[in-house]
Order: sequence, then C-alpha cells, then structure tokens
Amino acid sequence: MAYFRFKCGKVIITSEGSEDFLEHVLPKLVSDIGEQVRDMAEDVSIPDGVDGQESLKTFVSRQSEDTQVSRFLAAAAWLQVHQSGRLTTTAVAHALRESKLPKLNNASDSLNRNIDKGFCERRNNKGPEFFVTPEGLKEVGLDGVI
Repeated sequence: MAYFRFKCGKVIITSEGSEDFLEHVLPKLVSDIGEQVRDMAEDVSIPDGVDGQESLKTFVSRQSEDTQVSRFLAAAAWLQVHQSGRLTTTAVAHALRESKLPKLNNASDSLNRNIDKGFCERRNNKGPEFFVTPEGLKEVGLDGVI
C-alpha cells in the first residue's frame, strides 16, 4: 500500500492505493496541480484589474498629482469602492505595497491631511477606521460610483 500527500497553501490532497495505482495516477495528478497553480498565479497578476475593473495600481498611477497625500486618497477611495471591510491606514499602506506602488512614509499624516481637506473622515471620531467622503471620491474621479 502506498500513500501520497500534497499540500499547497490551504489545499491538501491525499491519496492511498496500490503502488501501481499511484504510479499511473500520480504523474497526472502532479501535472494537473501544476496547471492549477499556474492558472492561480496568472489570475493574481492581472495588471488591468478583475472583471473589467481598473486595478489599484493603474488607478493610483493615473492620478494627476503624485504626492503621498493624493496617492493615499486615491488608494483609500479605490479600496472603499472595490472592497468591503475596514478602511484603515494600515490597509491602505498594505494595498499600495502589494500593488508595487511607492510606499507611504507616514500613512497617518496622509490621512490627517486628507481629513483637513474634507476628503476623509474618521468613523466614530476616534479609532483606526475612516471613510472617504463624497468630496474625496469626487477629487479622485470616483464620484457617482457609490
């Protein structure tokens, strides 16, 4: 009796059977897994976004002003429109880093400057969560999206 176990991320494949069975099935299984992993990698690196939506990198890059404050606002607005979940300075900085965009030196300062301009507001006046105001969405060209 032979035993096979393959783990890739959270996916675990196990198989048990005769040595002949595994000898014939294992090469096809490994080939199929390789194709699926390649397909997943291609899906992750789609530069133009998903489902016809503009990617974060493309959206932020096409903004006319390239300052940390404007880059922060553009990324926060894009995240607010395209993703659900908490919007925090950490989430914005992480999204920019994952999109291979220039990092922010001080995300909190960028948020505070956008709050001063009326483009962002903190939820509950305190805490890490905030949202982009309609004025902020208009500033980056996403007015009317929400």
